[in-house]
Amino acid sequence: MMGRKLSVKIASQIAHGLAYLHTMGITHADLKPANVLVFSKEILDPVNVKITDYGISRIVDASGNKGRVGTPGFRAPEIGHDLIFDKEADWFSYGRLLYQLFTCVSPSHYFQQDTQVKQIDEDASRGRFSFVRYTLQTSFPLFIALMRTCWRENPRDRPRDDRILSVLRDVSILALRHVIELDSFACSSPIVTTTPEDYKIHTWTGGALNARRRYQLLSADHGRPFAKSELHVGMPVKCVLQVGRYNLIGTTGREILVFECPTETNGAALNEARKLNLKATVASLYYQQNDFEEVGYVFAGLENGTTEVFQINSSEEPPEEWFLKSTLQLGDKSMSCNGFHPVRSGKELWVACGSTLRIINTSMIDLSVSPGVINVPADDNVSIDDSTGKQDIQSITGQQNKIWCSLKGSNKVLEYSTQSREKINVMSLQSNGQSETSDEITALEVVKDTLWVGKSTGEIVVVSIADKVVDVLDNDEVSAVGVLSLNRMLGQPRGSVFQIVRAGKDRILACMHYKDSERRGSDNGFLVVWESWGLDEFERFDKLQHTGSG
Repeated sequence: MMGRKLSVKIASQIAHGLAYLHTMGITHADLKPANVLVFSKEILDPVNVKITDYGISRIVDASGNKGRVGTPGFRAPEIGHDLIFDKEADWFSYGRLLYQLFTCVSPSHYFQQDTQVKQIDEDASRGRFSFVRYTLQTSFPLFIALMRTCWRENPRDRPRDDRILSVLRDVSILALRHVIELDSFACSSPIVTTTPEDYKIHTWTGGALNARRRYQLLSADHGRPFAKSELHVGMPVKCVLQVGRYNLIGTTGREILVFECPTETNGAALNEARKLNLKATVASLYYQQNDFEEVGYVFAGLENGTTEVFQINSSEEPPEEWFLKSTLQLGDKSMSCNGFHPVRSGKELWVACGSTLRIINTSMIDLSVSPGVINVPADDNVSIDDSTGKQDIQSITGQQNKIWCSLKGSNKVLEYSTQSREKINVMSLQSNGQSETSDEITALEVVKDTLWVGKSTGEIVVVSIADKVVDVLDNDEVSAVGVLSLNRMLGQPRGSVFQIVRAGKDRILACMHYKDSERRGSDNGFLVVWESWGLDEFERFDKLQHTGSG
């Protein structure tokens, strides 16, 4: 099997070759792997493949073409049924060719008899062809979606030349790894935490008074469950944190539940190890072990302006040994502590508290001394000024000497210096044709030298935070290096990105949800696993697009 980048480039070159034939009024009529010659396997060479064998190609006229041409297993159903065909027949064959390109297996590999090959044709033309049923599953979700649209029985329902070329130019086609649809039973937005060293995703959905919530342990590497999902009766989960082998969930029931997690091999159940009762609902959780101490701390940000700090002498220490170290009042009861981010090697912890940023000196967390809470200077607060007035901070992230945060109901990202503790930049990421409230920024995560900005429209806008800027896509006010999206290509309902987290050393996980129009009041959730791309990866993709695809 060829590498991911070369496979995508070859698929793009074949599509451009077909589109060129079509502009010349020619239908190939017999596209298949045997009629595509590999010219070079060097990724940066301008030409990697060439389409050949035009012996039965047809000049397209107004009335179309007719005749039983092509190769069974690759030809379009209208050709097999001896009906009028046009250039759309080539795209059906292209979809079948893509299957073999990305699996190294012919769609009819396991079917030797003519009747079996005919069944493959019938299944494909009626949208019933299944990767799982017949052979391999690929790690190219967007190509799978493209194949299926090319395989539609009615030629008028297949994508046109310009549509296919547009899909192949989209950076999402290569950056996307997996789309994991979650169980849709009373499914609230999925809340996840990850263990970056081994690609594990701990996912919670559902929950209500006397209702069930579901826990799933999934893999960001192959997109499949490590273990069978489990049901637990309890309130919805607001936030999740992984500490060693323990999974902590903060619920709307003013509690933190601590579970000992199963592994992918032992098949054990998720066992509740401890329950911590609180005075308010938990809005955020964060764990930190300082370099200058052996102990670690769990910070629980509450919706009443309080952060409670629990001391853990070891990440493997039994939860019954954990104890409350300090209670820090960071704001009034109307201010929710929605997120944390460490700066200065963990010596300071910046907290999104209502519409202000507060700083905790982590070396002074002790009830016997000053709690170490520092207000960002500006009348003891940094109010997040916006044209709509004060708004709560929804997301916070950072890198080195900078912090970025977003506001609820806004399309702006605010940038702060951790040295001067002042706001140094405001980025507006409003999409064309969208109002500010319908184009809200809902999640932030620093990925290498870029900032990934999740939006309520379902897109992730990627912005450079390095000195050099790669101007690949122009936004109205911010020059973005790329836009990652499922809505345009997978036919997913319009969803919202509400959480972006790291998952494994080279994966980024976006949690999304959308309203189910067929089930009133019901939400559905899915997880989207992307490759961890910074400026270099976006540059390489842009370079591939300019070497032999035009």
